[in-house]
Amino acid sequence: MSILDILLVSAGSYLLAAAIWQIWITPRLRRKLAGDAGIGFCSIILRWYCRLLHRIQISGEEHLSGLKGPLIVACNHSSPIDPLLIQAAFPRFIEWMMATDQMPPDTQMIWRFTRVIPTERRNPTARAAIKAIRSLRSGEIVGIFPEGRIAVPPEQIMPFHQGIGELASRTEAPVLLAHITGTSDSMSIAGAILRRSRTRIQFIDVMSWPRKSDPARITEDLQTRLQEASGWPVASESPPLPDDPDPFLP
Repeated sequence: MSILDILLVSAGSYLLAAAIWQIWITPRLRRKLAGDAGIGFCSIILRWYCRLLHRIQISGEEHLSGLKGPLIVACNHSSPIDPLLIQAAFPRFIEWMMATDQMPPDTQMIWRFTRVIPTERRNPTARAAIKAIRSLRSGEIVGIFPEGRIAVPPEQIMPFHQGIGELASRTEAPVLLAHITGTSDSMSIAGAILRRSRTRIQFIDVMSWPRKSDPARITEDLQTRLQEASGWPVASESPPLPDDPDPFLP
């Protein structure tokens, strides 16, 4: 075979692959999650990764059928990769609220791609809440960890921040409450990604409240329901945040 023949075969193969990608694969990936082919492709890789490395077991899947936005997903926080694990078990795309001090330098492209809503834990502003409210009013799904940090020591519930109640009250969005256990004990993102685990995710219930309900009552209802489902004690207070967290180092 001549060099010209090789070039023609290579070009033809490339064009055929590109056509298959655009005509057949891309539309199916877009239907997977968030109407975005890139996110759809990543979701497939994520699910395989979570099945193989973290052996995810899911219960309460009946609460996922027919879910439409707006919706708030609220969960206890046990590991730096909780958002990945819950997303792998969830049929729709979740826009997670994430603390900026857990975002290493030069990773902004990742957070923009995954549509993370950045929050400030040390100097809170209304910016994150406004963005989350806009997403919910647009029919999206927003994920939040009401404890505001990973529970230390594990197997207890940190006091819920009232922001979850404010978000549910202002948008009238129902809340899907989840409980995650069995995750890696590593407190770094890199360690949690690489270490094996046997993660269990329980979707507890979809909860809603009448219009203009008291945010404090919503927060208390959610914390009480999670405590009942988990059987874990509620800590009297949250420990202080680390002075200089570095999520990629042990």
